[in-house]
Amino acid sequence: MADDEEAPHFNLFVDEWVPVVYLDGRCEEVSIETLLRDSCRIREIGGDSKQQDLPILRLALAIL
Repeated sequence: MADDEEAPHFNLFVDEWVPVVYLDGRCEEVSIETLLRDSCRIREIGGDSKQQDLPILRLALAIL
């Protein structure tokens, strides 16, 4: 690998990957950092299926 190439990486805390629905109805993917910061404005964690929502919530609670 060349010196100027960076290895692919993904940071669960700052990269956007958590699907949420805000109180105003808009759907977005946010980072864990944004999820915790905007928690008072988020209505629900809205994954592709309900089986994904609980593990994401448990991860956020473990970070808290």
